[in-house]
Amino acid sequence: MNLSMILPDSAIEERLVKGVLEMVKIEGILIVEHDEGLRRSLALALSSKGYQVEAVRDSKEAMEKARAGRFKLALVDIDKHKDECLKLVARMKKAYPETLVVVFSSHTSTEDTIRAMNCGAAAYLTKPINTGDLLETLEVVLER
Repeated sequence: MNLSMILPDSAIEERLVKGVLEMVKIEGILIVEHDEGLRRSLALALSSKGYQVEAVRDSKEAMEKARAGRFKLALVDIDKHKDECLKLVARMKKAYPETLVVVFSSHTSTEDTIRAMNCGAAAYLTKPINTGDLLETLEVVLER
């Protein structure tokens, strides 16, 4: 059945967005953050919105989790070990091209942003992360 025959365009778009968000909530988000407090805060914020969340502290744990279960999205902090974390982004995109990756850091520069995007990141956020901005970014990334 063609939905455009029975629903206006805005209603179709709304249903598609809700469908994408529900898929992510089922498939989950992987958080990679070395700071335990921020890791817990991000996990709590996203799980309170209905997302299935796994949170780990480093790239080794992240790849173990990624192998064990598919994630629709990975949220990766590159502050502590930038090169290692950017390699993680590239490895995740190569092994799981369907997984979207959002990178975040307290140190932002044009060079870091370009490197992250070249490794496969879909977006780059700057700390401190505002929950509203995070949710908006995730929605935009998932709609692409």
